[in-house]
Amino acid sequence: MDKHGPSEDKGHHSLPGDKAEGKGWEDQGPGAKGGGSEDKEHAERPAAEAKAGHTPTVDVTRVEIAPNECPVCDPLTLEMDFLLSQGLPEAQWVVKFLVDSAQERHVVDLGATDVEDYRAGPNSFLFEVPTIDISGIRPGALANCGLLTASLVCGADTIIDVNMVVMVTEEEGDFIRTIYSPLE
Repeated sequence: MDKHGPSEDKGHHSLPGDKAEGKGWEDQGPGAKGGGSEDKEHAERPAAEAKAGHTPTVDVTRVEIAPNECPVCDPLTLEMDFLLSQGLPEAQWVVKFLVDSAQERHVVDLGATDVEDYRAGPNSFLFEVPTIDISGIRPGALANCGLLTASLVCGADTIIDVNMVVMVTEEEGDFIRTIYSPLE
């Protein structure tokens, strides 16, 4: 899958509680939808703005999670399409699984995508992990509601957290996960 390939236009959604600020991508000039990015000076401007501290708006347009309704330890594939209001240099997506109960909190670092220079407009990423390591999490804490979080990070700044609810149930001694897209 092309990490920066265009996606089908399924409408774009700003996620509630995201940390992104700024104008929508429709309001941007070159490099945005309908803008020309042939002019090198204009094409480099969004990256310079991002480096200067302007936070881009992120609109998530598609989230695909597979497999689902399977053992919690099974492999995980997460694909996401998103729109950026401006370029974002040297950014990556960091993915974590959070299990939280009244007595304890577990954060399982699943990994991160490669560092990329994302451009203004449509982008995408693919994240895969062969297993989710739940060792050290008590069964009582695991059979609960948790979060799968994909965070777009640029340097020390988190641009947006995309939170997906994970429901884990115990069925015949196995812990089964169901992950819900925030767009549904």
